[in-house]
Formats: sequence, structure tokens, C-alpha cells
Amino acid sequence: MIDTKEYRGYTIEIYVDDFPMSPREWDNLGRFSWWSREVSHLTEDGIKNAAGWLLQYIPCPKWPSDTPFRAITEDMRRHVHADKEEYGYYSWADFYRDVELELYVPMQEATERVRRSGDVMWITTTAHNDHYTDVYGDDTLNGEFDGRDGVYYVERAAVLKEWKRTRMSKKLREKVSKILQGEVKVYGHYAAGEVYGYVVKDPDGEDTDMSCWGFYGDYHDDYMLGEAKAQIDWQIKHDAEERAEHIKRAREREIALNAINQPKGV
Repeated sequence: MIDTKEYRGYTIEIYVDDFPMSPREWDNLGRFSWWSREVSHLTEDGIKNAAGWLLQYIPCPKWPSDTPFRAITEDMRRHVHADKEEYGYYSWADFYRDVELELYVPMQEATERVRRSGDVMWITTTAHNDHYTDVYGDDTLNGEFDGRDGVYYVERAAVLKEWKRTRMSKKLREKVSKILQGEVKVYGHYAAGEVYGYVVKDPDGEDTDMSCWGFYGDYHDDYMLGEAKAQIDWQIKHDAEERAEHIKRAREREIALNAINQPKGV
């Protein structure tokens, strides 16, 4: 137990949820692509650096068939040191040093190309501390990658399919941005162990059936405590209604008994 709150004679005991469900098991709109080596094992699309992620959405102009970056890396794999296999796609520096391939699309230009295409929307993400459990997402949609550990993104086609639209409106774009930010925020709470639950004790200190788990975020906020208080309010109202009904029935029985025992003719 980490805290208690008193409300209308009841006690709300707050605990850390030791068995929370990962938000990544939910039906999320976006998905993570982590590029920092320390958290790249958490990536959800198999891509482990910014260049590889960007070049999914633009072709390589120096190859006759406009072969995508993914195919090029397969073709050049024999030229690259085996220890780089562990990290998946290769960075620009890997190509330049190991296979002497000219940097044909600078990172800034590649970012701008993808941004203008509108084929994908993203918020950049950062993971802090020794265990990389402090996960944050930027407020700006389609921001720069400098100093970031990855992105949380959704492709335009998936958005249009989800909302049954044929074009991306400004209003829908803003809605998608808020959803992406919200999903990263919830995952950040989960990664940091900030998932809670509560148990309610009655005025006599006895256990009740009132409890709930799986609240992500600050347990001081109105949402979790609001749920607990709503349950207590309902219980108090229910108990009062039961008492009133009991008194009413007792009174009716008393009246009926008095009528039976009333002497005739009186």
C-alpha cells in the first residue's frame, strides 16, 4: 500500500498494480520504431535506425530500378561486418565506411521528403534513465530526429481506413496527433511502473467488494479517486435505500398486525 484516502467514512487504500497489462497489447493506432541501441529490442517494425525508417518511404535514386533501401541492404550484406547483423539496418556511416557508397540522400533532405509526402505521421520519442523506462513523446507532429531515440508513427493509409475517409483533413490530422501522444504517454506510465489500483474498506475497517485495478498515471488525479468515490457514493445510496425499504416493510407489517389484533367493533 502506498497511500490512503478517507471519504465519507470509508477508506480508499491505494496500491501499485503488480500485474498490469501492457498497453502494447491493446488495439493501438500507432507503433514504435526504436533506434537507440539500448532500446532497439523494443522496436515493433524490425527497423533499428532512423535512415532505415525514413527510406521505407522514399526510393533510392541511384539504383536503376529505384530499389528501396531495405532491398539494397540485403544486396550489400556480404560487404558488411557480421557483428552489424545484430543491429539490423545499417546507418549512413556504415554504408560510407564499409561499402564506400556515396551518401545519396542527406538525412535532413530525407526527413523533409517524407514529411512532405504525407504518407506517414510521427511523433519523436525519447527513453531516459539506466533502464530506459522513462518514455516521452514530443508534442510536435513530424518533428526532427536529433537527440531522439525513435518515433511513434502511423501511416496515412491506415488512418484513412480506420476513419473511412478518402483524404486527410486538418481536423483528422490533429485528432491523430493527440491519439499518438496519448498512446505514448500511457506506455510511458506502464514502462515506469506507474500503474495503480485501489481497495475500499468500510467504516468498520472491513473489506468490501469495491476495488479496481489498471489505472495508468498519477494516482492523485481525479480519475482513479473519482471512480473509488463514485463506488462509495453508490454503496451509501444503496445502503440507505435498503434501510428505507426495510423500515417501510416493517411499518407495513406493524400496521397489518395491529389491524388483525384490533377488537371487532372498536
